[in-house]
Amino acid sequence: MLCAALAGVLVSGCSCEKPRVRPRPEAPFAAAEHPLMRVRLGEEAPSAWVAVTAPWRLTGPAGQLAAGERLDWTEVAFRGGGAAFGSQAPVPGGLELAAESDGAIRVRQTIGGKERERCYRGVLRILPTTAGALRLINILPLENYVAGVLSNELPKAWHAEAYKAQAVAARTYALAERNSHQRYDFDVYDSTLSQVYGGAGTETASAWDAVLATWGIVATYRTAAGKAALLTTYFHSTCG
Repeated sequence: MLCAALAGVLVSGCSCEKPRVRPRPEAPFAAAEHPLMRVRLGEEAPSAWVAVTAPWRLTGPAGQLAAGERLDWTEVAFRGGGAAFGSQAPVPGGLELAAESDGAIRVRQTIGGKERERCYRGVLRILPTTAGALRLINILPLENYVAGVLSNELPKAWHAEAYKAQAVAARTYALAERNSHQRYDFDVYDSTLSQVYGGAGTETASAWDAVLATWGIVATYRTAAGKAALLTTYFHSTCG
């Protein structure tokens, strides 16, 4: 179900209050052809609020639980050892909320004592934790993830070549982290603990130009055994 939910993400627009700039690739791609990133959103908390701007569906380990044409703000909460959607019974194995390809999932969380609202492409995975909280994970294709990183890591006025270089660095770092986190339920944080990801609402034309110009390009090195391996491309804003 996850791949089906993501199949249209790479070729569709997305809006969250207002249209977002998003160039289209020349040809559609199936989600299965692209690595998926699992991005942990914010902090674990007892509850959060979600809304969807397009047709949506909610699934659990046993299959579909709900669906609709549009979802108004609904609370998801840790209750009874599981994740509960609105007034529904809690699901111990967690939930997945997916929007159709032209929609966005809006998420309202409390981060550091302050309310934060963002919109995301792809799928929102809602996992209960042993600490009595929920962990929210955005699952989306790699290139969409990179587009949501660039404008949060570079000033808007920087040159297109700087954006291209950052796209390669961000993509390579993401894949290296993904490869080393396969046994966990997420690959990267959405903060400076990994690289800053702001979701669909922070994508810009400059970011998408850089993504499309460097599509799939990563930085590698040759190991002693003569094999190509991903660099871990750390970058920083204040260390020289």
